[in-house]
Order: sequence, then structure tokens, then C-alpha cells
Amino acid sequence: MPFNAEFISLVNDAFGTDMPYHVFRGYTIISSETYHERKTSFDTKGNKNRPIWFLFSGMGSQWNTMGRGLLDLPIIAETVEKCHQVLQTKGVDIYHILTSEDPTVFDNIMHSFVGIITIQIALVEVLKALGIKPDGIIGHSVGENACAYADGCLTLEQAVLSSYARGMASIETKTIRGMMAAIGKGYNEIKDTLPEGIEVACHNSSTSCTLSGPTDDVEKFVKQLQDQKIFARAVNVANIAYHSKHIAPAAPNLLRRLREVPIQIIIYDLN
Repeated sequence: MPFNAEFISLVNDAFGTDMPYHVFRGYTIISSETYHERKTSFDTKGNKNRPIWFLFSGMGSQWNTMGRGLLDLPIIAETVEKCHQVLQTKGVDIYHILTSEDPTVFDNIMHSFVGIITIQIALVEVLKALGIKPDGIIGHSVGENACAYADGCLTLEQAVLSSYARGMASIETKTIRGMMAAIGKGYNEIKDTLPEGIEVACHNSSTSCTLSGPTDDVEKFVKQLQDQKIFARAVNVANIAYHSKHIAPAAPNLLRRLREVPIQIIIYDLN
């Protein structure tokens, strides 16, 4: 990477003053013989070992070419290849999904599910290689599959195929044309102002929630909130109103698909 004096100067200026809760040390390698170390103060009331959590996101976190640069990392490349071998049995090319410049590649909802789980599994493997062990894990929606992989409940094959099953069940089921949206208001703030047909799909926090419902209704309500200077943003979910009553018809197809996922039986000797 070319040396950029202005960038180095900017970084030095930014970290020249200690920042609250910025508890790590930074190093600048000057040559093979010398180095510079800058220490920051521990302004965390003595809590130097803060908990580490793995958080796995759901739909909306994907973008085209999201895996291209990551494939330069050997651990990522090796893990993606394992996922590719699993998905090839279903006629799915995960390399195309993760590296294509086509902005519509994730309009296929199955591509979103397998793309997200593949990247999340690969990142878990990187963290493992670094010796980072979480104090807890949490996931939302398809991110729950990555949780199950991270804590050993699902194998790589099971996690990938479960995500594939979810995507295919969505494609095979006829539902209304739906949409989801992230809103800068909590459930209690917004529940009494929702138009008919729109549901609070996810209670994210006291100041944030996710809505789900018919596309026209959600788009109109999002515009209304934006006009009121309230944060509101549509989420790319391939026209499916997830986490609402409108996705319920997909349940039989999902169950059928999940029954095709190989199970692993572990027998413990309790003697």
C-alpha cells in the first residue's frame, strides 16, 4: 500500500488525545528496527476486561461484492469454499453471489440468506483463529443461524442449508408484495399510529423498531415519517413482509425444506 503522509498525519492527530472508552493501544511500524507506541488511558472505571459479544445481523446487511475483498484472507477463502461445496449440491454458486457487481444479485431472497450466512460463518472462523471467545452471542432473523453455528448447535453444512431452506421456502410461497422498514421510534411510541396492515415486526430498542407490511402502505408511512423528520428507511427484503402475519403461509414449505437438512446425532457417555 503506498505511503500516504496526509493519512498518517490525520490518524496521529485523531489519536493524539485520549478518548473515553477507547481502551486499546495503537502502533505505527516505522521500520523493521523501530516502532512507536501510543497508550490511551483506561477511562472505564477500572473495567479493563469488558464483555465481548458476537452480534449477527439479519436481512438488509447484504450488498453486492460484499465478499470480494474478504476472499483475499486465507481463512475467509477456505470457509467460503466449504460453503460453496455445500451449496453446489443445490446448484448455487456462492462465489457469484458474493463477488458479482450486479446490483440486483440480492433481489433473489435465497441469495441474500446464503450470502449473509456464508460471510457470518467466515467471520466467526476469523475470530476463532484470533483466539477471541465471546461472552455471549445474539442474532436477529437469519442471523440466528449464525448464532447456532457460533455456539456449536449447527455444523457449517446445517447452518448453510438451513438458510438455503429459508430462502427457497420464501420463493416457493405466494405472499403479498411486502416491505420492511427501520424506524427511529420504539414500539410504545409508534404502535398507536400505525396504519392498518402494518405491524411492528421487531422491537429493537426503546427508540427503534422495524415495521413490516404491504409495500404500498409501508412506503406511504415511511414517507410520512420522513416528512416529519423522523428516521425511516426501507429495507431490501425482496418484496416479502418478514416477521409479520403475511409470511405465515411459508411455514409448511420451510418445514419441508428443513427436514431435508442432515441432522447430527451426538451420544454422550454419562458413565
